[in-house]
Amino acid sequence: MFSIKSKRPFRQKILLILALILPLIFTTTLLTTVHLIRVIWINLLFHPILILRRKTRKNPENYGMIYEKVVFNTKDGLHLVGWLIPAPKKSNKTIILCHGILNAKDFFLPEAKLLHEAGFNVIAYDLRAHGESEGNFVTFGCQEKYDLEAILDYLKKNQSSWLKNVGILAHSLGAATAILAASIRKEIKSLIVINCFANIEDDITYWVTKLGHLPYWPFVPIALKSFRKELKVNLKEISPISFITKLKIPVFFMVSEKDEVTNPNDSKMLYEKKPGTKEIWIIPKAKHETFHKVAGKEYEKKLLEYFMKHLR
Repeated sequence: MFSIKSKRPFRQKILLILALILPLIFTTTLLTTVHLIRVIWINLLFHPILILRRKTRKNPENYGMIYEKVVFNTKDGLHLVGWLIPAPKKSNKTIILCHGILNAKDFFLPEAKLLHEAGFNVIAYDLRAHGESEGNFVTFGCQEKYDLEAILDYLKKNQSSWLKNVGILAHSLGAATAILAASIRKEIKSLIVINCFANIEDDITYWVTKLGHLPYWPFVPIALKSFRKELKVNLKEISPISFITKLKIPVFFMVSEKDEVTNPNDSKMLYEKKPGTKEIWIIPKAKHETFHKVAGKEYEKKLLEYFMKHLR
């Protein structure tokens, strides 16, 4: 007969095996979870096509504007789709509209109508990896600046009169893109940037910890490593804060007070670093994409007055 005591060594062996295996299972599970989160972050931030490539819901005709659908060719081989909306009367003043991440060229259609009626030519387009444009990666302005360059090159070849007075109205990702492009293209004479991020590394930290509600470690270092690997550049070198000091043109920073996506302090930081002519306006109670809805006529008035003043 087996005594109770004779069973103890067997139980002890089982407990010992479990003690050795459970930490291994836990570690494997943790590493797998971290890897999955890393993949999700990369997909969310670099591959919006895998989550949502939003289709254009309306076009300029819905707002009573005549337009031409065109294709812009970038220097890195992508085809981008956009709209050329000529002013009611011949004009040499042009506004390029740059939407933010996960949006499309119809995002600024209400502003397009406002500017069109005020006598501006207007261009709206889908950033790479958005809408009808080619591309699979979001690079936070690093390569998106080629998109704006493609539009300017197209105008130089096909609509040279539109190039005399070029301004840009841009939001979020589009705002960062506009700042980077304006630092290298002298055709751009004035900017309005809405809810722009300043430093990519700081914003990754903000997105992970504040929006994602995840602890700094290990998630922020993982996200930063993923970004560097995907972009193959120093993140500080492509951040708007590194380019804003180079801009001599007027820049108007519009900031949603309750922005839930981009830290409102980023725009304030960019404003402080920008030399020369500049303005800033904090829009009370507005969130990342509700600035027009919340500010209404005041927003429209400031937008028009600014471009009228700086594009003559």
